[in-house]
Amino acid sequence: MKRDRDDKKKTRFVRYKEGAALYSMCQTEFERLAKDANAIYKVDKLVLVKTDILIMSHSTEFWNMIAAEMPDYKKAIKWLNTKGNQMIERLNI
Repeated sequence: MKRDRDDKKKTRFVRYKEGAALYSMCQTEFERLAKDANAIYKVDKLVLVKTDILIMSHSTEFWNMIAAEMPDYKKAIKWLNTKGNQMIERLNI
């Protein structure tokens, strides 16, 4: 039984281009994020990023980090919630 759980938790590695697509961001931003998280592994000339380090969650820890960098972040979220759809419509996304 334990072995079945371990098999389901296999680590996933991606290349920069695949990771950028996976997280819906430009490749340069993904590379920076991966470097900052120490999630980069080099195998000869191949560069891989360990994705389980880059879990994109909105946990309490995440919001504490946001608050430390931007104390009035709740004001920005309120603006985004009220104006975000208008911005998307204007951009035709």
